This record gives sequence, C-alpha cells and structure tokens, in this order.
Amino acid sequence: MGFDPEKVLKDVDLSKKVILITGATSGIGFETARVLYHRGAKVYIAARNTEKANSCIQRIENEKVNHSQGQQSGKVLFHHLELADPALAKKSAEEFFKKEDRLDILINNAATIVEDRKLGPNGVQDVMLVNLFSPFVFTSILLPLLKKTSSEPNSDVRIVNVSAKSHRDAPSNTHFKSKEDFNIDFGTSFIGLLKSYSLSKLAQIYWTRELARRLSEEGSSIIVLALHPGVIYTENTSTTADRFPFPLSSLLQTFSKVTFSSVQDGAGTSIIAAVSPPIRAEKDKYQGAYLEPMGKLAKVSPLAQDDERAKELWDTTESLLKEWNIFSGIGFETARILYHRGAKVYIAARNTEKANNCIQRIENEKVNYSRGQQSGKVLFHHLELADPGLAKKSAEEFLKKEDRLDVLINNAAITFEDRKLGPNGVQDIMLVNLFSPFVFTSTLLPLLKKTSSEPGPDVRIVNVSSRAHRDAPSNVRFKSKEDFNIGFGTGLMGLLKSYGLSKLAQIYWTRELARRLSEEGSSIIALALHPGVVNTGSAQSGAGTPIIAAVSPSIRIEKDKYQGGYLEPIGKLAKASSLAQDDERAKELWDTTESLLKEWNIL
Repeated sequence: MGFDPEKVLKDVDLSKKVILITGATSGIGFETARVLYHRGAKVYIAARNTEKANSCIQRIENEKVNHSQGQQSGKVLFHHLELADPALAKKSAEEFFKKEDRLDILINNAATIVEDRKLGPNGVQDVMLVNLFSPFVFTSILLPLLKKTSSEPNSDVRIVNVSAKSHRDAPSNTHFKSKEDFNIDFGTSFIGLLKSYSLSKLAQIYWTRELARRLSEEGSSIIVLALHPGVIYTENTSTTADRFPFPLSSLLQTFSKVTFSSVQDGAGTSIIAAVSPPIRAEKDKYQGAYLEPMGKLAKVSPLAQDDERAKELWDTTESLLKEWNIFSGIGFETARILYHRGAKVYIAARNTEKANNCIQRIENEKVNYSRGQQSGKVLFHHLELADPGLAKKSAEEFLKKEDRLDVLINNAAITFEDRKLGPNGVQDIMLVNLFSPFVFTSTLLPLLKKTSSEPGPDVRIVNVSSRAHRDAPSNVRFKSKEDFNIGFGTGLMGLLKSYGLSKLAQIYWTRELARRLSEEGSSIIALALHPGVVNTGSAQSGAGTPIIAAVSPSIRIEKDKYQGGYLEPIGKLAKASSLAQDDERAKELWDTTESLLKEWNIL
C-alpha cells in the first residue's frame, strides 16, 4: 500500500514552518519538498546545481493541486549547498542564518552512493565527506537556530537523517578512531563501493544516535531521527545500473523499475519523520530512533546500537574537523570574540604550533568594527595541565610576563578519555579538570588580587564546568586520594560518571574559592558554568555563557547574587545539583586537594 499524504498529514498545518531539505532536486528529496510545500511550509531546496534547483522550484510551483478548505501552498526557495567539501557546507549554513530567524525541520537527504572512490579535501574519501562530514558540519552550524526555534511555545523541531538499511552490511569490526578508519578501501568493484556506502550509512546512524543523546542530556525538545526510505528507483539507481556493461545494465534498469518502490512512497517515511504528530506525542520513544517504510519504528543492526562506538565516531569526526580548521572549540571562540572587543588575550595551551595557528586565524579575520573600536592582542602562553607541577610552573612564567590579570577563564578539560593514572597516582581526568586548574589559579591569585585593588576593578575567575556534574553519585566524598580515583569502569557510562565526578569537584572548588574571597572582602567574582551540550561546530553559541560570565556588566552590578554562582545558557543563573550545593563537602574538597598538593610539594 502506497504513501497517502492526505491520510498521514490530515490536520497537519505547516503554514508557519521553515523546512530545509538537502539534495531535493530529484528523487525522494524533491518529492518530500513538493508535498511539504503543498501543506503550507516554507521549504528550502538546498543543492549544488542552481539551474536544476530553479527548474525543480518551477515544477513545484506550477503544479495544480486541489487544496482542502482553508489550506494553501507555502513557498519554495533555493539555498546553495556543496557537500563535497565540509568547509563549503559550513559556509552554506552560515549563509542560511542571513536568510531566516527560525528553522523548524532539517532533513539531511542528500547522499552519494557508488561513485568511483576518490579522496576529497583533507584526504577523506568523498562518500564519507558527502554522507557524514558535511551534513555533520551543516547541522552543527544550524543547531543554534534549531534550538532557538525549539524554545518557542508549541514548537516541534526535528532533524531527520535519511540513512539506509545497507548500514547493516558494514563490517562488524568497524571503529572510527582515526582518519584511516573513514578511508577503508573495499576496492573499486560494485560490491566494494557498496561496502563503502554502507560504512558511511553506519557512521550516519552513529552520529544521529549521539546527537540525540546529547540533546536529550541538555533537556532539548528537538527530536533527531534516522531512517531507511526503502529501496527506491531514483536517478542514482539509474546511474548505478549504467555502470555495468550492456546488456546487464539494461536488465538492471528494467528490474529496478519493476521491483523498486516509487519516489512518492520513498518520500513517505521522510515526511512522517519530519512532521507526523504521533512522533512528537511520543518523543522519548522516537528520540534517536530509526524508521523504515512507512514510518515504522525499527531496530538498527546490533553494531549500530553500540553507544560507545557512536561516541567514538562523534569525537573523531569533531577532532578531524578541528584539525582541518573547520570547527573551533569554545575556548577559541571565546578568545576570538574578546580579542575583537579590544582585550589582550592569552591562549594558554600545550601545543605551540596549534596555538600559533589559532592566533593567525584570529588576527587574519576581517571584522567590521564599530566606530572607535579596535582589536586587542592575542598571544600564546604554554600550559600543560596533565601535571599540576607543570601547571604551577606555567603560572609562575605568566607572572614574569604581565603585571595585571583581569579575567581568568579555566576552559580546558578532558572529557571521556580512557582512564589513566597520571603523576602522583591520580587519574588524569581529575588532574586536568581539577588539580592543575586549582594550582594554576592559586599561583595567579596574587596577580588577580593586585589587579582587583586598582580603581574600578572587575576581576573574575570563570570555571567552565558542565551539567554532567549532576551525574555524580550522591554518596560522593573527597576525604582522601582514593576518592579522586573512584573507578566506574571503562564503558561509556563509566567514563561519563568519571567526567561528572570531576565536574562536581570543579563546582565545589568554585564555591569554596568564592566563599574565601568574599570572607576576606575581595571584589573578585568566581563563577562556574555549563556552556550547553554543544559540538564545536556551534562553538560561537557555546562561548556565549563564558563570555557573559567573564565580562557582562550586570554580573558586576549584582556581585553578591552571582558570587560562587552557576550559569547555564545563555548566561542564565541556575541551580547546581543539590549535592553540589553542599558547602561542607566543598570545604572538604578544597582541604583534601590542598593537602595532596602539599604532599606532592607543589603548594
């Protein structure tokens, strides 16, 4: 039984919705755009070929449709998108921000199937660039707009990734730990190219599941889905058949036309995923899920259900995009913005080459300044957080460079690395996220206090924490070295708990530092914050809360209200967990940390 839009979309009003569909100049994408346009949506066809896209728009607009009473067509527009290069995908997303102030539905439909295996920009094969990296970038940059729309009353924001059942054909030993894992060579035969396609579709499902997990953790109402549209006869099918010699190519063409589903039916599952009311009504059931025709909830392969590999895929993808200078982190974005407001900014990092590259990017950026405004300076300062002894040395070196310090932002952290013991027998996540920042800040505190004693001071210490502190066990204490080394296992949930524990410790440190500063009558403000569950493609959004914490005048005006406080996006004063508000445990954390650092001859 075919897809019936009138039945499925009965009473669905899309008249105020903005929908963006990639690869909508033919096949399923075109049909999806056509149906949603006739339901009143403002639909953007995101594609590479301007002429082809405009021809599609004309076809859609010229189609005569008998609308139900009170219903009318929406608008259909072209948006240029090139997926062969993730950098161009980023630029396309940034251009979309100039067109719209909302985005209700993003359908990542475009894909390449069995092209000849070629390496694209940055040395990754094109099937991975088009099917994973560029959609990852495109979606990440658009995420702040999707989130903004989702914050409106009665919103129904969704991200739909058109995947394929062929993800089941990916090898069972698949991992995504390095660039090489995206470039596995299965050969240039038809079967080999299909395996490459399957691998890209498995990667796409991993991305979908991890994005859904992160959004849910943040408390977002955005729904993320992957789907298999069915085995559809499209232009890609025809192109694939033509790869074979005659008469096999002709036989394949005929077989495909007779046995494969129509594009109308293929679009059905995409449309259901994008706008069907039952999915919104049962959000928890569908979040991160996988649909098969016609919109039926199905199970992905056992391999695709591996949440640890999903996170691995996300981390490696993000890391490579940073390496290619397509993504930047929250710290980079914070530095960039403060530099362009005239500050002298030090980028404190371990990797000199990478830091200098960031400095060059910041300095070379062209910005239209307001009258009288100019950029400041951006400089490198070496900092190694894996060893608190080296963190102390770094702070001492900084004291030789500057005679003032107005704002210290402790942004650096490690998240879900494999659990390792660092110097002095403490696990590295605690050294990097707590002990070294504690030492670095303590050593710089005299300089911060000196600056705060000047007329009209506004000195702040900002600790970038995480909402994950809420995941720490309720029986947590920090009475001994062993309490910093609690082992939760090496699985994803175990690593998440270790990270949550380090972030709880960071909030305790912030609260106790603020209490001590206030007790001695210091004007220095100490704050902790959660920047949001962002990926580094939307780092500008994630940098918003650190920047507000660091320089917003309203925080200085209401110092007592914000001192030792905890901010969530965007700069909103929030409550840390009940556990994190325990001042007795905060003092315990401080005393034990200080005691251990003395034992190690660091403090």
